Amino acid sequence: MAGFLFGGGGGSLDNIIATGSTEPRSASDRFGDIHNVLDFGADPTGLTDSAAAINAAVNWNTVTLIATANQPTANILTFASQTIPADFDTDNAIFAYNVTDPLTMPNAYVEYKSGDTVVISVNCTAGGVQIGDQIEFYYERRGTIRFPAGNYTVNSTIDYNGPKHIRFEGSPGATITGSFAGPIFNRQEYEGAGPVETNMSFEHLRISNTHASGKGITCHRTIGTKISNCFIDAGIGIETYNSQSITVQNCHFGHALTEMTSGTVGIMAGNATTIIACDFMGFEHGVRHQNAGLTLIGGRFENNHDAIALGINEDGDPHQSQSVFICGPSLESNSGGIYLGNCATFEIAGVAVTGGEEALTYGYYINNAAYGTFVGCTASVSLGFSTGGLYITDVSNVSFVNCSFQNPVVPDTEANVQFDNCTYIHEITVASLPTAASNRGVMLNVKDAATTAIGAAVTTGSSTNHYTVCANTAGWMRIA
Repeated sequence: MAGFLFGGGGGSLDNIIATGSTEPRSASDRFGDIHNVLDFGADPTGLTDSAAAINAAVNWNTVTLIATANQPTANILTFASQTIPADFDTDNAIFAYNVTDPLTMPNAYVEYKSGDTVVISVNCTAGGVQIGDQIEFYYERRGTIRFPAGNYTVNSTIDYNGPKHIRFEGSPGATITGSFAGPIFNRQEYEGAGPVETNMSFEHLRISNTHASGKGITCHRTIGTKISNCFIDAGIGIETYNSQSITVQNCHFGHALTEMTSGTVGIMAGNATTIIACDFMGFEHGVRHQNAGLTLIGGRFENNHDAIALGINEDGDPHQSQSVFICGPSLESNSGGIYLGNCATFEIAGVAVTGGEEALTYGYYINNAAYGTFVGCTASVSLGFSTGGLYITDVSNVSFVNCSFQNPVVPDTEANVQFDNCTYIHEITVASLPTAASNRGVMLNVKDAATTAIGAAVTTGSSTNHYTVCANTAGWMRIA
């Protein structure tokens, strides 16, 4: 066997030493370091349903124990050894929640493991676990779940509930495909104080859910989850609005539904979410954020209804977004650029809202926002914005530095807005254009031209076409 040295004289696979190492291990233990979904029966051809096999790989070391609090005096619960693996580590026992009363978390810890029993100390006093309550706890599970190249069809959700500490890893070409309501990968929400997941990761996977109510990954009540180098094709790509310290990096988000379908969201983000160099295409909201903490750096948003929407919850209702930093994403041909509603303490820097041969709704729409700064931001498209490159209403202590906006709408009543070294591209009516002969070479922007052909003289009309025009001896001509 290449790469291994057999310990002892019998050449048994029960005692091998990996080349270059020193400690003997059994082959089954060595090969179990990484759990390959094929070893659990997953089908890489996509012809059969692999959901059960993948769930088996996820739960390879599942141990869920439920005990009843029946010794309140000593506050001791004892578990029989037949329910506990031989390699049970008392330091890795994680107490999940009170099954009887999910709002009450058990104050519990492992006292010791001795022979056939594990002894647990539980707070059974007033305000804690009561007599007869059932307490659920998990044996901590760790490991890497690997998907070799292939197309894995799943007809139901892959659950990774409980504190598993799992790394989902795909080889190049590994695709997981389903078409059903709900997520491909699910870390469920808990109405009460359910267990918290930590240190999860998803790497190099293509995840596709073509159902109208389909989702890619839900990771609720998680801390420190990282999703990187993944292609996620679903109406809701990632849902993580009630987790913390989530990082999404170098991922692509799209879906197979009609472009800008209502309710589609690339990332439904919550507390302390970091998004780096990701691509979003065709959603109602590329990124939607609520709660505290969003860092978004780089990336590309194209053909979304709103590239980034701040201050909206999972139901589409207003919910405060705060502590937001956005730097340098490319916003191309989105109906709206960045929407800020119910937003406070934010900085948005180096953002350019651009478009093709179509009028857009707005560049930056700021409604009910406070204590924020825009630095080096622009909004300009050839056909203009129907609402405004910048639209402001009901703001307080918001400043703009070195910015440029096409046809901004800033009511005089908005006194708590400050502009420093900013320029505005205003639009005028065709009727108000000055004499062309005396303004040859001058370029202006008009908002009601009836003309459609580039190079033709603009005429007054009731149209809402937004064009750039240039004066020559023949009159004002459309150039863009």
